[in-house]
Amino acid sequence: MIKGGPKIVNDGLVLCLDAHDAKSYAGEPVTNLYGDMSTSAGLRGNRTEYNTGGTWPTDMPMCPEPVGRVYKHTSGALTSSWSGNSYGYMYKDIATTSGLMYTLTFWIYLSPDCDIDYMQAVIEGATSNYGAWTGYPSGYDLTKKGTWQLLSKHATADTNVRFLIYPGHTGVTDGSFSGFFAWGGMQVVQAEHVTPFVLSSRSATNGWVDRSGNSNSGTLTNMIGTGASHYRDGQVIMPVANSYLDFDGSNDHIDLGSDISVSPDNQGWTAEYWFNTNSASTLQHFNSAENDEFNANWLAILNSKLAVWNRSPGYWRYGSTQFSSNTWYQAVFICDAGGTNMRFYVNGEAEGGDHVGNVWNASYSSLDVRYIGMYEYNGSYGRFFNGKMASVRIYDRALTAAEVLSNYNATKGRFS
Repeated sequence: MIKGGPKIVNDGLVLCLDAHDAKSYAGEPVTNLYGDMSTSAGLRGNRTEYNTGGTWPTDMPMCPEPVGRVYKHTSGALTSSWSGNSYGYMYKDIATTSGLMYTLTFWIYLSPDCDIDYMQAVIEGATSNYGAWTGYPSGYDLTKKGTWQLLSKHATADTNVRFLIYPGHTGVTDGSFSGFFAWGGMQVVQAEHVTPFVLSSRSATNGWVDRSGNSNSGTLTNMIGTGASHYRDGQVIMPVANSYLDFDGSNDHIDLGSDISVSPDNQGWTAEYWFNTNSASTLQHFNSAENDEFNANWLAILNSKLAVWNRSPGYWRYGSTQFSSNTWYQAVFICDAGGTNMRFYVNGEAEGGDHVGNVWNASYSSLDVRYIGMYEYNGSYGRFFNGKMASVRIYDRALTAAEVLSNYNATKGRFS
């Protein structure tokens, strides 16, 4: 993002589900046995985490592949057990099948002023056939510092093998060094070749991680997933045009586990959805509470327009934009402080429609969300969303018109 350009508003976020956030939704490579890099043993305490789908430091180039999480390490021992010339190492012990060949790969970067003497891909505890595949060295080329390099190592395994990133500096025993190094895209694959870190080698998780910090993560229900128990931190879905969840309109939805409630008593609330419906004329819900009936928190598409149910006087209120099918839109619903006024925005612009003014009953103006993409009452499910959803943001305050527009401008490039 260009410094000073439009930004996503984070103040007041209660729920943030974003399919393009590297930690929100996406899959590890299907066959990656290494899994989540954050569980690597020996991770250096003085490290900073970045990702190729979001925040990135200015003092190193972007990793050539969209590997998601990347760790940048600065001076200091990796663990309390370093010894000799080693800085310690990042590793994971993995249960393997004896006699089968496994390939380790990862991306590594050394800053131009980094004085580490070696950086290697290492396998310990295997039986034979240690080596590197043609075109994929096992050690970093120190004559080309300031570049990302893909390292690889393979070996025929025993029943349990240790896979390592191994840095070192001759003659140094306190873990200190100049510059920094960074790594990401760690993979261990049971294969006799290097597995490319591309979209075709990825799977989806079965959950969507809440990035607001409130742990309101949702489980994908009747949707494509890997079978993980809930969700798993993964890598950003690439290309960006594929960063969405696809709802089939029949039973797909996201279950947050319990109601998230935001009241307009103090500062109001805001609900924002980036969506692309396959059937704009069909009644379909963006959200529903648990055991919900006729409350003023039905946010939906009805008659190809934004709509909200108002329990008292008991009818729908509409926006003015006539939606087309198979088109991306940003939809924003805002209940002002006090709960007596409702505003709609589409693609950053305020709606006309019949919603303007005192159309809300303050007694029924809270927003309760348990399900994304459907309506539920007493175990009865329906009005399923049919199409794509890329992000959901709920705030415990009413955003200003400028903030709505900033959110739109910061994300619209994904959908052009």
